[in-house]
Amino acid sequence: MQTPAQKRALAKYRSSAWYKNRFKRMKRNPKKYAAFCARRREQQRLWNLRVKKTVLAHYGKRGKLRCVWAGCEVTDLDCLTLDHVENNGKEHRAAGYPGGVNGYRVLLAAGMPSGYQTLCANHQLKKENLRRRNG
Repeated sequence: MQTPAQKRALAKYRSSAWYKNRFKRMKRNPKKYAAFCARRREQQRLWNLRVKKTVLAHYGKRGKLRCVWAGCEVTDLDCLTLDHVENNGKEHRAAGYPGGVNGYRVLLAAGMPSGYQTLCANHQLKKENLRRRNG
């Protein structure tokens, strides 16, 4: 958390002409601007990956990055998904909760509330098929 002095210093920096014109300066030098954009995209990709790992590990089996389905050993981040334990994802989406990495950020900011679990894509589909068959 920032102190009031830090907030004032940041506000002063952001109100300066130098800060406001930073993108104009970058566009004057296209190579430098392209390199900046590439660096920024890579930083954002790594940040999104870290957020996803943190959230899925928290809701995984014993706090580790893995599927919670009994007997499943999937640990591949690309195959793991977040699942609503009570099958109330439709209500969450209707209430305006975001999906994807923004959904992970919302959960992280909310202090990792209960009601979620990590499942691999296969078991998430299996759970949905069982839910539809039974009821």
